Amino acid sequence: MTAATASGLPIQLTLLRYPTGRWGFAGRVPLPLAYEHRDGSPATDAEIRDDLRLPGNVRKLRSVAFETREEAVTAAAALGYEVA
Repeated sequence: MTAATASGLPIQLTLLRYPTGRWGFAGRVPLPLAYEHRDGSPATDAEIRDDLRLPGNVRKLRSVAFETREEAVTAAAALGYEVA
């Protein structure tokens, strides 16, 4: 099953390669693919919302980045998202 918008259209994520060589998603990224704890463990939606209210220098979460393209695609697929 593929994740969909409220209108029923499938959500397709745009994958990009950062200048550092790591991979991530651009645009409207689902929260589990956007933020994680600094130790790499997943963050809940509530933790993400709370953390985003804090100034950047005291946030406890970080943006998600993947070592390889395949790792990013696998993570998205595990949550039901397609990568464009």
